[in-house]
Amino acid sequence: MRAGTIARISGPIVKARGMASAGLYDVVKVGTAGLIGEIIRLEGQIATIQIYEDNTMMRVGEPVECQGKPLSVLLGPGLIGSIYDGIQRPLPLLKALSGPMLLPGVAGDALDAKKKWHFQPTLAAGEPIGPGIVYGTVQETPSVLHRLAFDGTTPPSTAAWVAAEGDYDISQPLVKSSAGKEYSASSRWPVRKARGFAQKLVPNEP
Repeated sequence: MRAGTIARISGPIVKARGMASAGLYDVVKVGTAGLIGEIIRLEGQIATIQIYEDNTMMRVGEPVECQGKPLSVLLGPGLIGSIYDGIQRPLPLLKALSGPMLLPGVAGDALDAKKKWHFQPTLAAGEPIGPGIVYGTVQETPSVLHRLAFDGTTPPSTAAWVAAEGDYDISQPLVKSSAGKEYSASSRWPVRKARGFAQKLVPNEP
């Protein structure tokens, strides 16, 4: 993590110095409370940051830590029925942690990391791996069958190993490619990057 310091505060917009090695749209943790923000402008070593939490008590001189990655969300089974704020913080969990008033800097897992989901593989060892290929299903709700597919960043390869049918949490590997990369039921995706698609369907029926 690359560190800087707050040089100026104007409401939710903060300027930090010492950020020359940071990247545009990188996520940062700002202040002693570690509030989540995003770099929206870079000028030399000065970064302009949009804070996504209440920063009322923030002061000039407090630290800024660049996370070296873009703002992203966690995708996987468990999204349906969950309630989030704009940066995918789970509000019911945060209420349990901090009470009815959401405290700045309080964080929680976007998806339940301990919950087990019943995985049904649709891919076998030796079969191809690539964008859009479904490798298994999870019954997320009684009416929604969640199809687990490789995203658009997946390099073409073959499956060296596929997990047997059974119950797994969202972080356990379900597929391993011939290149050694493991895939689970969850993945992170940058919020500013569009998801790939084969065809867009026009909604012409209610």
